[in-house]
Amino acid sequence: MSAVARLAPILLLVGSLHLDLTPQARGEIVEEIIAWVDGDIITRSDLEREESDLIETVRQRYSGDELRRRLEAVSQTTLLGIIDHKVLHHRGQQLWGSKDIEESYYRDFRQQQGLSDEEFEQLLAREGLTVERLKRLLSEKFVPDQVREHEVAVSIPGISDLEVRGYYDRHPDEFMAPAEMTLREIVLLAESEADKANRREEAERVRGRAVAEDFAAVAREVSDAQTSLDGGLLGPLQQGDLGETIESYALGMDAGEVSTAIPAPDGFHIIKLESRSEERLIPFDESIDRARKTLQNERYMEQLEAFVEMARGEAEWWVKAEYRDYLPEGVKPTREEVPW
Repeated sequence: MSAVARLAPILLLVGSLHLDLTPQARGEIVEEIIAWVDGDIITRSDLEREESDLIETVRQRYSGDELRRRLEAVSQTTLLGIIDHKVLHHRGQQLWGSKDIEESYYRDFRQQQGLSDEEFEQLLAREGLTVERLKRLLSEKFVPDQVREHEVAVSIPGISDLEVRGYYDRHPDEFMAPAEMTLREIVLLAESEADKANRREEAERVRGRAVAEDFAAVAREVSDAQTSLDGGLLGPLQQGDLGETIESYALGMDAGEVSTAIPAPDGFHIIKLESRSEERLIPFDESIDRARKTLQNERYMEQLEAFVEMARGEAEWWVKAEYRDYLPEGVKPTREEVPW
């Protein structure tokens, strides 16, 4: 692996943190300070960058009503998230010593790179980084997670089978296996209505063969779809996986039945229902691990929220008056006035 390739984790780390600790950022560029946490400032640019990243992540993961709900939540959680990250970082520094923990992360990181001191320093210089800045980046990135682990995760008590069973019984909807069906298809494509008219008789002949012969063999021979390579196999499929017209035919068929030649915008589809299973409750013994993990996560999040709220209350932090609407309702800074 080249030295540049080994530096890639550093560059990703810098890009993920949006920290600018260079002298220019501190001196020449004047930024609007919107918050202060135990001596660290948060600028409007910090907020805008973090908010932009969160919006992009939400857009990639969600759609429809859930997307709208998540986007609305971003504006009410981003600033507090930055504040809480700094609160936990400072708490870790108090627990383990700021210099000690920076040195620990830096030492581990250096060992992973496999570079000589000279190579490492040259690469840092090329990317505009100093050793001290890298140490700060590593500390900012990983200390909050270590604090969560130290203060919350290890304190979660074990969960008994009886508690897991209770969760399973109270949340049956979470342990339902959806209805599924497996089909085979033959697709005869037509680019226009004229093409469709020309292929109608052919579609009826193919449908007759699909009933009389082996459906998979006919699909391999004549189907225009990529699924022809697997004998037209589709599935298992859940409701909504197929187009509305094809799905309505499939839902009305019995296993082994072959449909008519179904007109579709792209031509004709002939389907055979191979099998169908109805929605069912997954037995407890098959769900116990999933139920236990869900219950553990639920308890962890409850205790984490309580811990972070407590830590935030013990920290000194201030938010500029015109940005306090960015905080969730009921959350107030521990300092009302500018701390400098």
